[in-house]
Amino acid sequence: MTRSSTTILERARDVAPVLRSEAEGSEAARSLTPAAVGALRGTGVLSMTMSRALGGPELSPIEQIEVLEELSSADGSAGWCAMINSDGGYMTAFLDPTVAKEMYPSLDLATAVVAQPAGQAVVEPGGYRVNGRWSFASGGPHASWFFLNAIVIDHGEMQPGIGGLPRVVMVAVPAEQVTLYDTWHAAGLCATASGDVNVEEVFVPEERTFSHLEGDAIDPSPLYRWRWMFFVNLGAVPLGIARAALAEAAEIANSKVTFPTLALARDDADVQASLGRATALVGSARAYLHDTVGRVWDVLVAGSELRPELWSEYRLALTNAAHASKRAVDLAYEALGTSGIHRASILNRCHRDTTTLAQHLLTQPKTFASSGRVLLGLEPDAIGY
Repeated sequence: MTRSSTTILERARDVAPVLRSEAEGSEAARSLTPAAVGALRGTGVLSMTMSRALGGPELSPIEQIEVLEELSSADGSAGWCAMINSDGGYMTAFLDPTVAKEMYPSLDLATAVVAQPAGQAVVEPGGYRVNGRWSFASGGPHASWFFLNAIVIDHGEMQPGIGGLPRVVMVAVPAEQVTLYDTWHAAGLCATASGDVNVEEVFVPEERTFSHLEGDAIDPSPLYRWRWMFFVNLGAVPLGIARAALAEAAEIANSKVTFPTLALARDDADVQASLGRATALVGSARAYLHDTVGRVWDVLVAGSELRPELWSEYRLALTNAAHASKRAVDLAYEALGTSGIHRASILNRCHRDTTTLAQHLLTQPKTFASSGRVLLGLEPDAIGY
C-alpha cells in the first residue's frame, strides 16, 4: 500500500462519523449536504484516480476499493458519489496532459460521468456541437465537470461505430454549461442526486473529447490501459453498505427484547443463523472481488493483454458483490422484525440502498448471463468487453 493510499484511507476513516451524522440530512435533501461534500473533499478521495503525471496519487484498484468501502459503510450515498465523482483521473487519462491540467487546477474537483449514450454531438470544425439530456448524473450538484457520452452526428446522419453500433464520443462539459433537473426520487441511494442533466448548443472542442471504444488512453500507466477501468471499484459500495447493516443489526440484537420470551434478540437462534449467513455472504463476496480485481491488475501491470474470460469473471464478481450484499442486508432486516421498518433506521436505509444498487445496469441479475456467455465459449456482449 502506498503512502498516498494509506493517508486517504486514514482520512476516510476519520470522516466516517461526519458522513454518518449527515446521512439523514443528505437523504432528506436528496443530495449530499455541504458538510458531507466537504468531508469527502478533505479525504483526497476525489483525486484518487488522478495520474501521478498530473500530481495525483493514482491509487491502485484495490486501494480504491478499500477507501470506497470505508466511506460506503458510513453512508452508501456518500460512497456512491465518491466512486463516481473521483472518475476524473480515468477521464483525463485520455486527454492531453496540458488540457487536463487546465481543466483541473485542483485535483479535488468532482467529476460526473454518464457513460450511457444519450445526447448528440454534431461534428463541427474543431469539435462538436452538443445537445441532449442524460440521466443518472450522480453527484451533479457538486460536480465541476460532466463527461457525457454522446452519439456522433455528421451531415445529419449517425456515424457508424464498432460492431454496427452508432459511433459515440465522450464530451467534457463544464458545470456552468449544463442544466440539472431534480428527477432523482428513488427508493435508495437517495442522496446521490442522480438526476438528469441537459446540454443545449454547447460547443466542445475536440481536445476535450475522446472515445472509450476506439482509442487508447494517452497516459501509459497501467491504471488507464483498459477502457472500462473506471467502474472497477464499484463493488466496494454494496460491500460497505452491507458492512454497516451488519454492524447495526448486531447493535440492535444486543439490546432488543423479544416477545413473548423477553429474551434479547441475540439469544434467538434464527437471529444468530441469519447474521452468520449474512457475514459469510459479505466476506466471500469481498474475497472474490479482491481476487478478480487483483488478477486483472496483475495483467495490466505486466503489460499483457486482458483476456475476455478474466474481464468477464470480474463482472461476475462485481454482480455477485451487489447481490450477495443485498441478500446479506435482507437477512439482517428480516431477522430483526420491526426494527428496520422505519425510514430513519440505518438498517432501513441500507436495505433500500442495496436494493436500488442491485438494479444498476452493471449489476442487474441479467449480467450473470453476460458472464455466463463467455464461460460457455460464446462471444461477449457489447458491455462485456
